[in-house]
Amino acid sequence: MLNNLYKYMPLRKEFFDNFLIRGSQKYALNDPFELRPSSSESEKSLAESSYFDYAVISLSETNNNLLMWSHYADQHKGIILELNLNHKLFSDYASFPVTKYDENLDAEVLDIEEIEKRDKINAGQVQRVRYNALRPSYTKFDM
Repeated sequence: MLNNLYKYMPLRKEFFDNFLIRGSQKYALNDPFELRPSSSESEKSLAESSYFDYAVISLSETNNNLLMWSHYADQHKGIILELNLNHKLFSDYASFPVTKYDENLDAEVLDIEEIEKRDKINAGQVQRVRYNALRPSYTKFDM
């Protein structure tokens, strides 16, 4: 079982005062194909609708990868954080209720569709990335 994950990052002295880690939206990821399944023109709106909805915190299972040190830890001058997956931070995640405005009721109501979407993708949970030579397609993508 995986107990620790690592975050390669540049040294920011202010990190030790506020412990914030950046979550990147898909437009800010290094790989332009990351989180972008191949899609036809008819599915383009689906791809763009989630463009700003979610952020990713990229972590590694290893703390000694020279390429990661070079690319993500300021050319080997940065730091690496060790995150203990047994810490309650990783098990106590609770999704906040998502609401939307209902004109008929003139009130905020639960957005059931958005809540179900977050449940399906396991939002807020640590998930392993599986790399594949073939890009996924929306038409052949179940989950």
